[in-house]
Amino acid sequence: MSKDYKDIAEITAYHSLNYLKSKLNITHEFFKGWKDALIGGEEIYYVGIRNGDPCLERINPLYFDYDTDTSDIEFIHEA
Repeated sequence: MSKDYKDIAEITAYHSLNYLKSKLNITHEFFKGWKDALIGGEEIYYVGIRNGDPCLERINPLYFDYDTDTSDIEFIHEA
């Protein structure tokens, strides 16, 4: 084996991520999230499966509310 060997699972994952990056327009969503972080101090995304397809959606932090009473919560979906 040489040092440039790649496993078939690694190649498949790489191509899958590149496909999803272009299909879901992830770069543009992250740019909009960066703007949210600069303005409001938070970046909020919904990442999941909708109708059997992967989904990434930026959530506007101005219109998003969650329970902040407990300070030991690491992820929003645990609130």
